[in-house]
Amino acid sequence: MNQRLKGKNFEDSPSKNQNLTFEEVENFIKLKNYKVEKDKLFDLFKKDDSKFTNLALLFSDQNPFDIYLSGFSDHNFIDATFRKEFKGSVLKQLCDIFHFFSSELQNSTKYFKDLEYEKLDYPKNLIGEIVVNAIAHRDYSFYGPILIN
Repeated sequence: MNQRLKGKNFEDSPSKNQNLTFEEVENFIKLKNYKVEKDKLFDLFKKDDSKFTNLALLFSDQNPFDIYLSGFSDHNFIDATFRKEFKGSVLKQLCDIFHFFSSELQNSTKYFKDLEYEKLDYPKNLIGEIVVNAIAHRDYSFYGPILIN
């Protein structure tokens, strides 16, 4: 995220879109019972000239950077087992991806010598690492989606 744009960091640069809303962030804060003063939260997203930054854009409901997620049954990337698109605030995208992996993809019950255990199709820590790294290390000078296969 620390991409340099004309000598500035991407996240510190003013957003071209200044008509930003943060309903998804506010809902997340309420859901988690975090105590954050609204004015202080939005101060994080503005610079000295009171313009929203690109960091605000990423957390806003108007975030243009989508994530496309696909799973394949082989290493040739031919037979897709799922394809999913995630939109909105990066916070919402993260929550939606974790929800997708925990609720919509099937885990299987395995047996080993009369012991039953659950085998996760996708380990939760691995998913978190992949998605957070994809968001944090992408090149935000391009407006295409993040692709995770």
